Amino acid sequence: MGLHASSSGALADDALMAPLYLAAWPDRIAQRRAGEQDRYLMASGRGALLSPACASRAGLGVALQVDGGSGAEGVIHQFAVVSQEQLRETLSQQLLRQRQLGWDESGGRVVAAEQERIGALVLASRQVAASDAEALPLLLEQVARRGVASLNWSGAARQLQGRVALCARLLPEEGWPDLSDQWLAVHLAEWLGPLLAGLRSWQDVQKVDLQQALQQTLGWRLAQALDTVAPTQLQVPSGRRAALDYTVDEGPVLAVKLQELFGLATSPTVCRGRLAVLVHLLSPAGRPVAVTRDLQGFWQRGYPEVRKELRGRYPKHPWPDDPWNAPATHRTKQAFARSEGGN
Repeated sequence: MGLHASSSGALADDALMAPLYLAAWPDRIAQRRAGEQDRYLMASGRGALLSPACASRAGLGVALQVDGGSGAEGVIHQFAVVSQEQLRETLSQQLLRQRQLGWDESGGRVVAAEQERIGALVLASRQVAASDAEALPLLLEQVARRGVASLNWSGAARQLQGRVALCARLLPEEGWPDLSDQWLAVHLAEWLGPLLAGLRSWQDVQKVDLQQALQQTLGWRLAQALDTVAPTQLQVPSGRRAALDYTVDEGPVLAVKLQELFGLATSPTVCRGRLAVLVHLLSPAGRPVAVTRDLQGFWQRGYPEVRKELRGRYPKHPWPDDPWNAPATHRTKQAFARSEGGN
């Protein structure tokens, strides 16, 4: 054809020969790695180092002569420059256009791109918006990898989880579901998936209302019954509504000052009377002085000792001889007297 090799070993007219090179060795199309000067990736997926004897340092070409090299990468001894236009024109049938989805660790979000590829090489890429259907599996994968505990659990959500767990244990005939972390981890798509629509980042996932998610999983009938079967609060004799804690193993726990329960002989119960609440009786300073599920037994046997020990330490608070008939209060004696006088 009247073509001659140059002193570097390349043929004199690479532009004329480019279509032939591409057609003959499509697996040897080589693209310079980002940020590298002499290291290339070939369409076959193999890495190669450009020999110093090659004059060209173009970003795209065909490795006409490449050997195994001394390591994992080969060595390109003869390199012909080609353009993307020549590649597209010659190998249009081998070009693959696809959407690429992934998770950006640095940004903590779903990323999507439309890529033009040949073999292992990405010729062009542009960022695009991921759809809900594309983003959902990636978000669920992140939750599975980090664990259910990594979600933004509110105190109310954990209490709801504990309340349902207690009902499931004590009232199995009523069909209360398993909402433990173990169950939630296995069924992520079922209970969390519907709330991830429109979300693309871990920051978005952290804003999901887990209490709402659990209530939806619980269903309307059981959600309505829960406040009766396992209430979040109980009204104590002092008139105050005190919170129940369902997150502790021995729960639920009712923690109140001892003086607030004067006159209450029977321990309050939950789950249709099947479990007495564990009462933490607190000192005026808020420290536990007794723990019991049997208030009647405490007033009879425990209270006299507690009264003897604490009335000198907290003289401003009432310590009656007869707690069965004493008025319950969360105030000091003086404040209670003023309140009674005002009434």
